[in-house]
Amino acid sequence: MEDFETHLSRQGNLTNTILDKADEDLAVYRSQFVVAGDFQKRGHCLANGFCFDDYVELVGVYNTVPTHARPIVQNLLSNTLMAHLEGVESGYGYVPEHPITVTNHPLDTQQTWEMSILTDDLFISGYPFAYGVALSIGIGILVAAFVIFPLSEKVTNAKQVQMMTGLDPATFWLSNVLCDYVLYAASVALALLLLVVMDEMSYFTTNQCAGTLVFILLLYALCAIPMSYAVSYVAKNPASGFALIIVLNVLAGAIAPTAVWLLRLFGDHDDTTGLIVTSEIVRYLFLLMPAFPFARSIMSVIQVG
Repeated sequence: MEDFETHLSRQGNLTNTILDKADEDLAVYRSQFVVAGDFQKRGHCLANGFCFDDYVELVGVYNTVPTHARPIVQNLLSNTLMAHLEGVESGYGYVPEHPITVTNHPLDTQQTWEMSILTDDLFISGYPFAYGVALSIGIGILVAAFVIFPLSEKVTNAKQVQMMTGLDPATFWLSNVLCDYVLYAASVALALLLLVVMDEMSYFTTNQCAGTLVFILLLYALCAIPMSYAVSYVAKNPASGFALIIVLNVLAGAIAPTAVWLLRLFGDHDDTTGLIVTSEIVRYLFLLMPAFPFARSIMSVIQVG
């Protein structure tokens, strides 16, 4: 509430106005249109034949995305009724002489829930998995290309020649990392541009998700590029090294996150300790591979956005 101004307006048809605002910009509607009130004059007759003419019905309307919207609209309706019964005039019109105030004391989030954020029933939506798996595989293919140069260098022995001329090994590898990081950043910038243009559901343009996504991508490169260099010592040629990294990224970025989520979901649902323990074992094992935490981070960003 501190980031946005409070806008008060009178509209003819509240339902049509809210729907029009949602059609104009869904992201603005979700983040700024939190509560509304609909005051209409109605007539009502009791069973004994006594009728009330022109009484005002107060109806609160709230956005279901923010969890605090429902108590806020209840409080605003109560203060509106209090202002009508015992209102005093002020610079903002009539306000209640004895207003009702509400203080929010949220419950502390358990650390176990934070570590297993994707295991809750609320995370069944397919969008987080679609984005997490697609980005993990796509960026993984880009990172796999960085293994080609170290493996090609084994054939030409260019590194050995440079070392014989006195080049420091740290300088050689640092220059490779910087060059690959620049290429990675340029490619990721184009990918981010496409994501923003095609983001019809505003997953990456609300709640500071765009900055979070950039930060995650930059951190991923710091781990994934050295991993490609490490694989170059195992593979014998560029083709096998490229294929090995792609297989590892698919396994850690697509299969493992899905397996962990399903095992934990069914384990919690059926109260099966074995499935829960298995999911934790798989999760801790694949945390050593950059693609796994990267995919889970993207899923969490999509869910929050």
